Amino acid sequence: MKIKADFVTNSSSTSYIIEIDKTFLRKNFEEYFNLRIGEYFRFFDNMSSVVKYTQDRDVDWITEVTKQPLAYWGMTPHEFNASIEILTEGKFVIYLHLNKNDYDRVLAAKNFIKEIGGIIKLTEEH
Repeated sequence: MKIKADFVTNSSSTSYIIEIDKTFLRKNFEEYFNLRIGEYFRFFDNMSSVVKYTQDRDVDWITEVTKQPLAYWGMTPHEFNASIEILTEGKFVIYLHLNKNDYDRVLAAKNFIKEIGGIIKLTEEH
């Protein structure tokens, strides 16, 4: 019999790219929904902030001109492109990353997103 002794992981988190028409702060989100360890919430109101977050460093002249990150660290290319599309339409972006193993918690977050007028544009499993 073989026994696996090293670390095993399954996809246990989900990220959401959410379109919203207004500024929405993390503190407002946390008043309703407390984030747990490994979960996070980001709000973006311009392309440079998404590029900076995605590449995990300041925007230099190359990324300012191209509007593309030098590397993808904080978001996948799909998440980045969905965010840029929303910002191009004049809307704002919420990037929400949750533990997906707690179904009631994920459902509560989705209901809250709907209550604040947000629309989930992309969902990715991690």
